Amino acid sequence: WLDAGVVEGRSLYYERCREWEGMSFCLDQISRLSYNKCRILEVGAGSGHFSRWICDVCQPGTQLFTFDYSWPCIAKTQAQLTNCANVFLFRANARGPMPFAPNSFDIILQRLAPFNAKGATMREKMQRILGLLTPAGHYLFAGWEDDCGATCSDYIDHGFTSAQFHRWLYPYYFTEREFVGGALEDGASSEEAEEQLNAGKKEENGLFRLRGEHLIIARK
Repeated sequence: WLDAGVVEGRSLYYERCREWEGMSFCLDQISRLSYNKCRILEVGAGSGHFSRWICDVCQPGTQLFTFDYSWPCIAKTQAQLTNCANVFLFRANARGPMPFAPNSFDIILQRLAPFNAKGATMREKMQRILGLLTPAGHYLFAGWEDDCGATCSDYIDHGFTSAQFHRWLYPYYFTEREFVGGALEDGASSEEAEEQLNAGKKEENGLFRLRGEHLIIARK
């Protein structure tokens, strides 16, 4: 995941996707929901792109808690957050216990990262989130395609007071470096990534893809 080509491709991709409707909408919601002394938990810092964007849009006085299990990822996130205040970056396993008391966070953002033990039931997943949220706190679950794992009714049936679902479909043209980085991230060798790139360029629409994105906003 930290291969130089993967890191470059991911960085190029994320810097462009911030302006997409889905990511922009998600950040708008965080800006709207945050306030002075609001506490936000970001699940999985990764390379720190989302962490930096949250800092850009949240209201003054907001506290951001973000974590990762990988020390190299933590170092990359630290580099992204050099000019950000009120950020608490720590190491933890997203599938393990969190070092926080119940009702600790006003907003939890989960995007492109797991946040439950392997094999956890839907009820166990929901109870984990509900336990960490303050009364009337909000849970934002975002990701690619339709891999949302639950409907709005599921959230309400398991203890949330309300839930809303948003979905976007993007026409997207990959740059060559992005495309190669994605292939490397999926486990291809450098030679295989180049072969996939050349094959993609020969397709009728080249490196064009339709990318789907979703966002669920649930209120405790």
